[in-house]
Amino acid sequence: RDANGAVREFFVSNGEVISDGIVPPADANGISGTPLPMHRLNIDSTDAFQKAEATARAAKLGFDSVNYQLRCLELSTNAAWFITLVNAQGLGVGEVSVGASTGNVIAAKWYAEPRRLTGQNGSPEAEAGSQRSAVGQFWDNTRDGVATGIKKTGGWIRNKISPKPAPAPYYVPPSR
Repeated sequence: RDANGAVREFFVSNGEVISDGIVPPADANGISGTPLPMHRLNIDSTDAFQKAEATARAAKLGFDSVNYQLRCLELSTNAAWFITLVNAQGLGVGEVSVGASTGNVIAAKWYAEPRRLTGQNGSPEAEAGSQRSAVGQFWDNTRDGVATGIKKTGGWIRNKISPKPAPAPYYVPPSR
């Protein structure tokens, strides 16, 4: 967040910031206001990339480019790099999270099928014709994952509390 409290994002290529801007407030609503602990950031984007690349190589997963996000973990002041691995067609093939102070891989998730990186409400970025913030993209994916989890949990609860049909009566065959 900048001095005015707005969330900013930066697009970097070849070690230089090529574009930056404010994330639209609708996309920034779920972002923690926790400032990054700059004194504890020991891992830069190059180191985070190397960790993600090694993790993907161990999983035998190829990718063409990455999208980075550096932010604090939920309900914490510990920062992490959240890296989305993207194939040559622009589809997400996996995600790797790397601790920004330790360099440890926190989590790695590989997609069974490459996923289109979507804009708001699931509309494809290319069709929308506008740049979608990586932050907004992350929250769209999180929202979709939470919705799926809630649906599954609701089904499980319904299954547990719904009355069960009475068992079939025990059949006694006639004696001979």
